[in-house]
Amino acid sequence: MELQITEPGEHRPDFSSGWSSWFGLAIGNLLLTIVTLGIYRFWARTRERRHLWSATHWGGEPLEYTGKGSELLIGAILAFFVLILPLVIVSMVSAVAKGMGMAALALGAQLSIYAVLLWLVQFAIWRAMRYRLSRTRWSGIRSAMAGSAALYAWQGVKMFGLQIITLGFATPYANARLFNARWSDARMGTLKFEAAADWRPLQRLYLISWGIALIVLIGVAVTEWRLLRDHVSFTGSAMPSPPPSVVLQVLALNVGWLLVLAVIMLRYYAAQWQVLVGGLSLDGLRFRFTATAGDWLRYWLGNAALVVFTLGIGSLMLGWRHWRFMVNHIAADGAMDVDRLAQTRIEAPLFGEGLADALDVGAI
Repeated sequence: MELQITEPGEHRPDFSSGWSSWFGLAIGNLLLTIVTLGIYRFWARTRERRHLWSATHWGGEPLEYTGKGSELLIGAILAFFVLILPLVIVSMVSAVAKGMGMAALALGAQLSIYAVLLWLVQFAIWRAMRYRLSRTRWSGIRSAMAGSAALYAWQGVKMFGLQIITLGFATPYANARLFNARWSDARMGTLKFEAAADWRPLQRLYLISWGIALIVLIGVAVTEWRLLRDHVSFTGSAMPSPPPSVVLQVLALNVGWLLVLAVIMLRYYAAQWQVLVGGLSLDGLRFRFTATAGDWLRYWLGNAALVVFTLGIGSLMLGWRHWRFMVNHIAADGAMDVDRLAQTRIEAPLFGEGLADALDVGAI
């Protein structure tokens, strides 16, 4: 097996799909989905994935997506009976209990819904990733996931609880732990991914980001108080309304603070991707994610402009733009020993990511 990725150096995937080929595919999928009252969307998603995978070359070899629309349909049907139907029943019980004056029972039913949903979200993320990897082949080798979705879900619940207890300040630690847990279960054939993202650089940046945001907020609050102190009464007595110039200054200060917060969080978001992917390796390959905060900003602004200026039609291109962005900013250094790469014996799931679809959560 002669692959470019066996030579030491920097390796980047190549994405060959043009916007016109994707747009034609998306339009056809949309029309068929409308005609079939939404049923075709499972096959539409499969066609889109096959297009994106086949247009992505790594080490000179294209990816291959082997999933089927029928598998996604079965997953959706199972999700209905596992998730939607039980939640409807519990919600009905809660409503009846509340109507009969049994407030404690109604509250217990509602809390049970939230607890189950919290666990199911993490369960669905792991299972969706497992399905997509199991339907991904590269150079004839299938990817897979070992481990347990249930164990990962419990870890996700613990990380969520930690974030609640720490008022969100454990977010970098939680995100790194969960990313490492997911990708440590991932396999390419017989090769195991190693995920060792370090949360500490993210924690420092997170604290610095919120510190800057807090200082700016205090400055904005003090300035607004000085502008409005002659127009605010704590005793209920009548006070003159602030002039339009003061109202505009207050509005500008609030918008300015929100923009500062957005820039700070965008910088953290970009750094998070770089740190998480930077801790990922496979055999002799060490991965990197090269998108900066500026790259993310241009990407999101481009998406917004595409949707707004086409009156929503451009939303058909968002999936293509997202995949292209991710592929264009992935790189790996080193080399892979393909002699160690063999077909996995881990069983593939029989159906698709119905729970993740129902809960609207990502997989990677």
